[in-house]
Amino acid sequence: VWFDSGNLANHYLYNNASKRVTKPYLVDLVLEGRDQYRGWFQSLMWLSAGVTQLMPYDNLLCHGFVLNQTNEKLSKSSNNSKGLDTYLDKHGADVLRLWAATQEFGKDAVFSDAKLEYMTTYYSKFRLTLRFLLSNLFDYDFENHKNNLVKFSKSDDFDLENYVLRCAYKLSDTLAHNFRHFNFKSSVESLYEFSNKTLSNFFFDYAKNPLYLSKNDDEKRVKLQCCFYELLLVMLDMYKVFMPFLAEEFYSKLPHEEGVSVFENNYFFRNPEKSKELPATYKFSWNLVLEKRKDVLQSLNELQMNKVVKSRTEVAVHLNLVLEDYYRLKKLSKYYKLKDLFNVSDVVLNLDENLENSNHVLLPLNTDENYVKCPRCWSYVFKTNVDESCLCVDCQSAEN
Repeated sequence: VWFDSGNLANHYLYNNASKRVTKPYLVDLVLEGRDQYRGWFQSLMWLSAGVTQLMPYDNLLCHGFVLNQTNEKLSKSSNNSKGLDTYLDKHGADVLRLWAATQEFGKDAVFSDAKLEYMTTYYSKFRLTLRFLLSNLFDYDFENHKNNLVKFSKSDDFDLENYVLRCAYKLSDTLAHNFRHFNFKSSVESLYEFSNKTLSNFFFDYAKNPLYLSKNDDEKRVKLQCCFYELLLVMLDMYKVFMPFLAEEFYSKLPHEEGVSVFENNYFFRNPEKSKELPATYKFSWNLVLEKRKDVLQSLNELQMNKVVKSRTEVAVHLNLVLEDYYRLKKLSKYYKLKDLFNVSDVVLNLDENLENSNHVLLPLNTDENYVKCPRCWSYVFKTNVDESCLCVDCQSAEN
């Protein structure tokens, strides 16, 4: 048995005589379980070196076994597991593939329904990310996307979009590096963190007001759509490695040549120079925004837990800032609404040069009789700043 399987390398070379290898090995990679150190890995090496004087492989990947919840090795002979079709029917192939990608392949991996259910939460987040991006592109001018991206990227009010896209490009580079070193677990974790924290909990939260409350042809909305489409293409390139069916499903809904698969169109990985289309630096301090936003939302969660307020829009935030932070956020506020970035009704910047560290104060507006709730955006505004229908100034301009 070991002679037959070990002679595979010589068989390969014999049947590919016209493609004589010029490297000191026959194939890039072989992989098998950790019980093959004295088996197939050895017989491959002996027979290949003896016949061709070539190493049979350049890289060797040795993986562990799949165990059940009682740490028994799953095997057909033991009959100690359900058939694969059972898990495929219940969870789908993409969830099963995600589970495999998140295992440290050099070690034994415990397999169970509970672990697949956990990976379903990852899959749901990835699916919702694509769905949110695609659903807001129903009226986007896809044909002029490249021109839009080049034109908009030079605008000051596209700086947040530049920041998010740069983060996505950087993540794509990281994943490409990880793949070369078979580091799939950290790739999935990084992809989930970006989808959950950077996109869902920050960028998408900010984008909802400009997307839903503006007119269809509003330039800010079109700029967001441009960023969304670019993000969608890059995310599909990364998602398809782990969730091929999900990526194919969403790619098929985009305008492209009929019959072309997402695996035939490597939008980003095939074009590492793509990131050069965006500015190399940012005009505003987005790390400062994320830092302040994190502190504010933590305090907001406490108010919500104590049932002082129900939603974030019932609060105004007063940021007491040191000189440098004050001018950074003041400059940014000319191009971006801070209340949208912080997801609250209002943000007031206060300069306090005596402060050693910046801090903030949250003011609930839902119990303040001087404020009313806008029925369109749900923000609380001064009574004197609304019209007869109680619309705030921003919503009035959007309606007109």
